[in-house]
Amino acid sequence: MYALRLEARKFSWVVWVPYMAAIVLVTGFIYVLVNWLPVWVWRELVWGPTEGLNDAGLVDRGAVRAFVYSREDLAIDWRDVEAFAGVAAQRGYRVEKKLVEDAQHAQLFRGRGGEKDYWGFIERVWGMGIGIE
Repeated sequence: MYALRLEARKFSWVVWVPYMAAIVLVTGFIYVLVNWLPVWVWRELVWGPTEGLNDAGLVDRGAVRAFVYSREDLAIDWRDVEAFAGVAAQRGYRVEKKLVEDAQHAQLFRGRGGEKDYWGFIERVWGMGIGIE
């Protein structure tokens, strides 16, 4: 809001007060839109797909559920991944997890162990899925 206020300092108070009131209202509206509406309105877009992945009517319980994640990932919290994997395990899915150390989001193959370790996990899980193990 500071940047929006800079040019407004030149306005007379009759123009400045409604201008700043509009800025505060728009900022408040955007705050509510971003922080509260996902719970109220966007539930089916945000949480519906993840809940569907743990629904036996949509995903066969024989499917292997693999999770590759990192504690250093800033986009997806590792505790959310473990909680989601825990729900899948409670619902009867076979869950395989791989915690990669020292890796950011979308760079998990660069973590400790490197590409060989990452792709080894993927191949192992793929083998489980097609029955090779």
